[in-house]
Amino acid sequence: MAVNFNEITLSDQHLFETMLLQDMGVRKRLIGKLIGIPTIADIVYIHAEDSQKPSFTSKGVRFDVYIKDQEGVAYIVELQRNDTKELVQRARYYQAVCDSKQLVPGDDYRDLKDNYAIFICREDIFKQDLYKYSFKNTCTEVENLDLKDGTHKIFFNTKGSKGDICEDVIALLKRIEGLPVENEFVQEIDRITETIKENEEWRQNYMQTFWRERDAVRRGFAQGLEQGLEQGLAKVEAEKLEIAKKLLKLETSIENIAIAVELTTEEINALVRL
Repeated sequence: MAVNFNEITLSDQHLFETMLLQDMGVRKRLIGKLIGIPTIADIVYIHAEDSQKPSFTSKGVRFDVYIKDQEGVAYIVELQRNDTKELVQRARYYQAVCDSKQLVPGDDYRDLKDNYAIFICREDIFKQDLYKYSFKNTCTEVENLDLKDGTHKIFFNTKGSKGDICEDVIALLKRIEGLPVENEFVQEIDRITETIKENEEWRQNYMQTFWRERDAVRRGFAQGLEQGLEQGLAKVEAEKLEIAKKLLKLETSIENIAIAVELTTEEINALVRL
C-alpha cells in the first residue's frame, strides 16, 4: 500500500512533530501562543518521541514532543486524535515524570520550574465547545487563591467555536481540522510542512513508522480475536457442563445427556464421579 504524501496534513502526528523540530523561530512562537505569551525563552532541549522512566519499577512514558527552554521550563506537546478517556490522568502523570527529572539530591524544592502539559485534541473531551481549556491548582475554600505550584494543563479543541484566544491559535486549530484559513502564521507553518513532505529521508522514515504501526495494529487485532475466541469457547464448554449437571440430577441417561450437550460419554462419566 503506497502513501500519498500530498494528502498528509497537519493533523498527522508525525508531520506535526517534525514541524516543531524543524524551525526554531516558529517553534518558540507556537509554544508561546499556545500558553498565551508572545514567545518563550530560547530552547535548549527538544526531542520527539521522548521516552522517560522515573525508576526501574515505574511506568515509563513517551512524550510526542518534549521541550525545555533555557530557564528550565518544560513543555510537553501532544497531538491527540481520539478521546482515550484518560488524558487528564495522563497529563498528571506526564508532569510528575517531568518533575522527577528536574531535581537531584541536595536541590531545593523551590528550584522546580514551571511545567506545561499541552494537548491538542481532535475531540472536545470536556463538551463545552471551547477552543481552549486551561487548568491550574486552586483552593477549593477560597476563591481566586492559586496554589502557584507551576503546573499547567492545557487542552485545545480543534472543533471549538468559543473562547477568547489568539487568532493565530484559532487558525492553527482549524488548519489541523483540514479547513482552509487565511492566516500569515499558519501559512508559514504550511510552507514548512510542504518542504518536510518533499524530503526523501522524511518520507522513508514515515513509511517505516507507517508499516510498524500497521503491523502492530494487525498483531493486536489477531491476538484479541484469538483471545476472544478462546474465551468464547471456554464459556460455551462451561455452559454445557452446567446443563449436563442439571440433567444428571433429573436422572437423564448418560447417553442422552451426551447427545443433548454434545459431550462424550467419558466427559459425562467424569461429572458423575465429581
